[in-house]
Amino acid sequence: MIVYNPTLNIKKLYAFKDGKEVIQLEFHNGLNVIYGSNGSGKTSAIQLLAYALGSTIYNWKEEAGSCDYVMAEIYVNESTITIGREISDTMAGMSIFFGTYEESIKAGKTGWFSYPYAISTNKESFSQRIFEILNIPEAKSDGINNLTLHQILRLVYNNQSDSATSIFNDEKFDSAIKREFVSNYLLGLYDDDLYNNKLEYIKKEKELTKTIAELKGLLLLIDGQDLDFKSDDLHSISEQLQGKIDSIIEEIEKHKELDIRIKFSNEVKAISAEQLVKDKNKLIALEVELSQIQYNIVDSTKFIEELQNKLLAINDSIKFSSSFKFKEFDTCPSCFTKLPTAHDDSKCSLCGTEDPDSAKQINYARMKNEIMIQIAESQNLLEKNKRKGDEILQQIKSLKSGMRKEVNKVSVVSSSLNSHDDSLLYSKYKEIGELEERLDSLGRMESVYSKIRTLQTLRDNLQARVTFLQESIGKKEHDLQLKMPALTEKISEYMKEVLTKDVENIDDPHDKAEFSNITSIDFDLASNRIVVNNKVSFSESSMYYLNNALHIALLKLSLVDPNVRFPRLLILDGIENGGMEDARSKGIQKTLKEISDEFCGVRHQVIITTKGIYPAVDNDTYRVGEKFTSSNRSLNM
Repeated sequence: MIVYNPTLNIKKLYAFKDGKEVIQLEFHNGLNVIYGSNGSGKTSAIQLLAYALGSTIYNWKEEAGSCDYVMAEIYVNESTITIGREISDTMAGMSIFFGTYEESIKAGKTGWFSYPYAISTNKESFSQRIFEILNIPEAKSDGINNLTLHQILRLVYNNQSDSATSIFNDEKFDSAIKREFVSNYLLGLYDDDLYNNKLEYIKKEKELTKTIAELKGLLLLIDGQDLDFKSDDLHSISEQLQGKIDSIIEEIEKHKELDIRIKFSNEVKAISAEQLVKDKNKLIALEVELSQIQYNIVDSTKFIEELQNKLLAINDSIKFSSSFKFKEFDTCPSCFTKLPTAHDDSKCSLCGTEDPDSAKQINYARMKNEIMIQIAESQNLLEKNKRKGDEILQQIKSLKSGMRKEVNKVSVVSSSLNSHDDSLLYSKYKEIGELEERLDSLGRMESVYSKIRTLQTLRDNLQARVTFLQESIGKKEHDLQLKMPALTEKISEYMKEVLTKDVENIDDPHDKAEFSNITSIDFDLASNRIVVNNKVSFSESSMYYLNNALHIALLKLSLVDPNVRFPRLLILDGIENGGMEDARSKGIQKTLKEISDEFCGVRHQVIITTKGIYPAVDNDTYRVGEKFTSSNRSLNM
């Protein structure tokens, strides 16, 4: 079976209340029909399903909303994972287990990974993790707020409680910009490189402006002096001063045999020799600590590189295994014993594992998840060490500067020195202090010149990058604009097919006339607007049908075009809304069956609820469970 990227399907759904299982539904590839009378809990089941996948439910049915926990075994691309969410009024997180529901139950509390609803500084959201498993790019709708599974499901899941004119599920703080972004993303018009380039362009342009301003300020400071000459000159002078300091220190060492006692005044007791020794010891300790941190930074950097290489290797393995079919084993590779041939095609020829391809993909997903967690933790540690290193560097600079200044302060006690040796020693220390101050001043100036050269290089590099990004963004946007007309034309064509079939099932002459002789179909997902023959207003039942037709067209497009990110999943709750005629409701089920059967070789899923089932789908191939009634409700409370 062909599996396009991304594909998201539901295998099993479970919900619990007070520790008791209250619903268990199993789904299959293709069309899934949840059939039951009004008030039998069809919408409750759909709400629990959508919530499990990451949707936010604003209008819980009483029974569904009273549940405590929901779990679902889902198919993501070629992997099977199990997810769980606590049902609460807050934005609940999600737990993920890499394996089937049965395996997750056997594992107990082990093997689960927990993710919050929203991104934190040190934790990915569950939307980010699912996007990663689906192998689709993470995106930010406005450069700040990340795209979520909830936003995706607003177009995938058609909520019966929303108005007939609403293509997207209604939500608080909605906007046309947000809807446009989601639709472009799902249609494959979102280019990950384009988006990253735009974000980088904004960042680099700000950096360039800041760099130019900082550079101008420093150039004013040196007042147009020759940069190269001054830098070399300062370096030479600094070396000369350091040489003088070293010579004076040698002279002082010659006086060590003398019994010199310097009496300090009360004002300078704090700068005694004992204190200077303490400062020196502190300096040594800081330098040792800095050295260790620098080692940790190098070690963490190498470790992250190794993990990233492992991640690339896994991705390469996934691509390779999907492209090549390896020869089945007929001999044990360890002892060369002939293997039995009793295994069927659905089992591994070596170990007999059921569905080896699925098991392999689950293991790939599990390994990728574990490595990405390690990378995130290592990067956090790396940044922490970098910040700590910067802090220690500042402490060292401050301590050195303070020690230089303290030595120079000894000048205030010149009158308290009694002996010739005291005076001589004082003069030497005073000279060192003065030289150290000059050296410190020259160091600051040399730092200015070095900073200017660094900023000039940075400015040139940033300008080159900004220019490149501008050109790249322009080209990519042009390419995407060329794709849009072809996609909209296809969607309109598929909608016309659905609406034309609908006419056959309408008895009301007025309703029949609405979709007869269709000459044009236009739609604007961002504006929640559909136009047929230049008309936007129809009967309520026709508006619901028109809305469903657009969603069906999006699904069909995803089955035809592998570049589309619509996840090969469509959920339609209450297809007969708006007082739709029974024949019309069964007509849309017939259309969905025809499309699903036509593309049975492509992994996909359609889940619908109805009170009147089309006879051809009233069987185990299409129906989910038995008919739900007031006495046989979907939720066994």
